[in-house]
Amino acid sequence: MSKDYYSILWVDRNASADEIKKAYRKKAMESHPDRHGWDKEKEEEFKSINEAYAVLSDAQKKARYDQFGSAEWNAGFGGMWGFDFGDINVEDIFSSVFGNMGGFGGGRQSRRDDGGEDVQKEVHITFAESYTGVKKEIHFDKMVNCESCHGHGTKDGKEAKKCPTCHGSGYVSRATRSIFGMMQQTLVCDTCSGTWVIIENPCPECRGKKRIKKKTEQSIEIPAGIDDGMTLRMNGEWHAGKHGAGDLYISCHVDQSHENLVRQGNNIHTILHISPAEAVLGINKKIKFPLIGEREIRIASGTQHGKKIQISGDGMPLIGKKWRGDLIITLEILIPGKISKDDKKLYEKILENEKN
Repeated sequence: MSKDYYSILWVDRNASADEIKKAYRKKAMESHPDRHGWDKEKEEEFKSINEAYAVLSDAQKKARYDQFGSAEWNAGFGGMWGFDFGDINVEDIFSSVFGNMGGFGGGRQSRRDDGGEDVQKEVHITFAESYTGVKKEIHFDKMVNCESCHGHGTKDGKEAKKCPTCHGSGYVSRATRSIFGMMQQTLVCDTCSGTWVIIENPCPECRGKKRIKKKTEQSIEIPAGIDDGMTLRMNGEWHAGKHGAGDLYISCHVDQSHENLVRQGNNIHTILHISPAEAVLGINKKIKFPLIGEREIRIASGTQHGKKIQISGDGMPLIGKKWRGDLIITLEILIPGKISKDDKKLYEKILENEKN
C-alpha cells in the first residue's frame, strides 16, 4: 500500500525544504522510541517518519515520488535508482538532522540492549539566572550496567554467545524478487530481535536486560548568557551500553523578559519615561535598572520621543567570552494626564510664546 509522506510529516506538497526539515524535527522528537519505552508501534511510526524525510529531503527522490506517488514503486526501483527503503538507517537520518545529539540515540547504537542512548532533558531558566549563571539540580531514572552480571545479562556474569543467525550484528540482509528485479533489504534479526546475542540463562537481577534502572541526581552548571533553545551536552552522563554511556543533553527554556528588561540576542532593551521638561532642557538622571544596577543617563536637551541610548557592556554575557552585549534604552516622553494650576499657566505661557 502506498504511503503519503506529506501526511506523515504533516506538510503541504508545496512545502519548502526548511518547512519539511522543521516538520521532521518535531515529529521525530515526538515519536522517538526512547520517549515511549521502545513501544513497537512507536518504533514503526518513527521508521515511517524517517522514511518520509529520507525521500522528501532529497530533491531527486522527492521529484520521483511526486511523479509516481508510490513508495512501493520507488522501492521497486531500488537497484535502478540507487535507493531502497529497506536499507534506510533511521538513526543515521536522525543524527544528520539533530547532530551528534540526536535528541536520543543519534550517532550511537540506540537499541536498549546494545548502545548507550543519548537523551534530552528540559530545564527552565529565568531571565535573572541567564544573566548571572546558575546551578540546577535535575532528577531522573538512569539505566546503568547491572553489577551482578557486569552488563552481560547472563547468570554467570560472562559474555553471552553471539547470535548464530546475524553473527552478532543484530541485522540480516534479505533479497526479495519483484517484477522490477531483486531488492535487498536490511532487517532486524528475528532470532535475537536485534540484540545480537543469545542469552540462555539470564541474570536474575536484570533478567537478561544487562542494565537496571537507578534513580540519579545530577548537578548542571548553566553558564551566564544561556539563551532560549540552547542545548548543553554532558558526555557520558546518560544510559549505559555496550559501546559506552550515552550523552545527556539539557535543552534550556529561558525567559526573555524581567520587569522592564527584554532580551534580544545578547542585548537588553528597556524603556525609560522622561517628562517634557527633561526632554526639552536635558538632564543627567541616575537610574537603577533591575539586575544591572545603577547607571547615570545623560539626556540631551531637545531629546525626541523614541530616541535610543546605548550603553556598551551592560547586556547579556556572551558564553565563553569576556564581554557582554549592550543595554539599549528607548526614551519615551510621558505626557502628564493631570497638571497643577501652576504647571498649566507655564504651558499656556509657552504656547503663547510659540504663537508669537
